[in-house]
Amino acid sequence: MLDTTLAKLERTITLNLHFGGKPYTTIIPRIENNPNPWTPDYTYSDIIKTYIHNVRTLSIDALNNAKCKYTSIDSTIHKTLQQLGKNIHITIKPADKNLGTVLLNTTDYIYMCNKHLSDTNVYKCIESFTPNFYYANLRQILHSYNKLYTNNTNNSTLRKLTPLAKSLLQLQKSPTLRVSPFYCLPKIHKGTTPIPGRPICSSLSSVSYHCSLYLDSKLRPLLKRLPTICHSTRQVVHEITNMTFPGNHVLLCADVANLYPSIPTLEGIAAVRAVCIEYDYLLDELDFIIELLTWVLTNNYCTFNKLIYHQIRGTAMGTPVAVTYANIFLYHLEIPIIRRLQQTQPFLYYRRYIDDIFCPIPSCLVDEFIKDFHKPYPTIRLDAITTEQHGVFLDVRFTLSPHTENTYSLSHKLYQKPTNVYQYIPTHSTHRPHVFSNLVLQELKRYRLLCTDNDDFLHVSSLFSQRLSVRGYPSQIYTQALNLLPSRNTLLEELHKSFEPATDQPNGSKLICSLPFPSLYPNPAWKGIFNTSPTLTGIPDFVKIFSNPQITLGHKSYPKTSYYLTRSTFP
Repeated sequence: MLDTTLAKLERTITLNLHFGGKPYTTIIPRIENNPNPWTPDYTYSDIIKTYIHNVRTLSIDALNNAKCKYTSIDSTIHKTLQQLGKNIHITIKPADKNLGTVLLNTTDYIYMCNKHLSDTNVYKCIESFTPNFYYANLRQILHSYNKLYTNNTNNSTLRKLTPLAKSLLQLQKSPTLRVSPFYCLPKIHKGTTPIPGRPICSSLSSVSYHCSLYLDSKLRPLLKRLPTICHSTRQVVHEITNMTFPGNHVLLCADVANLYPSIPTLEGIAAVRAVCIEYDYLLDELDFIIELLTWVLTNNYCTFNKLIYHQIRGTAMGTPVAVTYANIFLYHLEIPIIRRLQQTQPFLYYRRYIDDIFCPIPSCLVDEFIKDFHKPYPTIRLDAITTEQHGVFLDVRFTLSPHTENTYSLSHKLYQKPTNVYQYIPTHSTHRPHVFSNLVLQELKRYRLLCTDNDDFLHVSSLFSQRLSVRGYPSQIYTQALNLLPSRNTLLEELHKSFEPATDQPNGSKLICSLPFPSLYPNPAWKGIFNTSPTLTGIPDFVKIFSNPQITLGHKSYPKTSYYLTRSTFP
């Protein structure tokens, strides 16, 4: 394991020096079904090999003097958990919204899943599934756009697939090819009986997976140009700072109910085409992208309880392009409504995070906005609508506070759901000590940034301290983090700087090395062992390419308990 880690590190340094820190645009020779063996001839290869040899020698000495430190879950408990996971009478799944692990009767779990799969408007049970048929359709699409073969010869022995075709068709003859397993995450926070579930299709190694992954990489950059889309809470805080709103405004907060399976396929595909044209995006290959997207969206197949289903409406929650596709579709739906209402009575701000909507809006336009949102598609409906002086968006509770006699400003504080169980990393885990202190400090920074009122920050940080104590954290970790906490003005300045346009200065590459040892006692001084030698830091190209010559170390952790409980493929 150590040899593999060091070989990867040596190769990373060599390739970065060879390509000058730029992307590896040169075609690198490959051997079929084998790892890439190519290594460039480089002036500094002897220096790099000497460095790796010294690291290996120091590492072996350190490992000889250390023993594995077992976690609180020893081998006996591992075996017990594995046996529990194989019990066919119970089903163990992670709860929705990361609320822990849920144990259900298998019959109740099957009922939960069948409640979704029995909707004939979304799913259709089919008798057989032939992957070669669907791959033949994909090959035809690639061929029609001259993206299947690198040359046009009729001799099949001389034809070679393009890199794109190799990528999209790589599972065609692979034994790992599978139909996407369908499963549900129990929504225990709903508090209803029977427990509802969130439908998920794990598309990894499915027919459409790599094509969906490619489409996501092509379409995702477009999201940065769509003005209504929010990417984080930090973005909202950055944008609303110092904004004021007229006194007739209320906060409209809502989410779109069952978004992914509710998007009509043909209209969704048309929306992607229209938005790309509007922004002059990918116009030279738009027809090809739309053909691939149609193929992915019309070939959503999943399996449950030995039956195979075809998803005939919407997109599967679990395929890579789903989030990007849903974002573009909703933008196409909402932007005409916003532009038309702006002409009637201008309002200043509208943001949406996937299916969650936040908008300070004149109260007289609320009903009209909701009506117009529901009008185009009968399956798209807003849910959990609130229109008051305060509202919750993501992890923040916003309030319209009086600013002047006729205007409001937005104050805000942290919002934590009542169902939050605050499962911070327990201190007896195998994480390194700095992880715990950094977790506390970063969480306190988030609290201070999201609370405009200092009293709100003091209240939530006090609760945080109590919860840490329950999880076994020594009080000094919290105290030290509180002493290091910057002021809110400093955090706001850092926030605004992070959204400034990027400069032309190169960021530089980072050296990252992952150690395959979860926990050792006594803990070897890995930083000193992997410390870059003067011979490396004395190379001008090395200093130029790597912004920080020190190597960032990662450590492999033991599997979580839930891994042993939920790893079974049933149903």
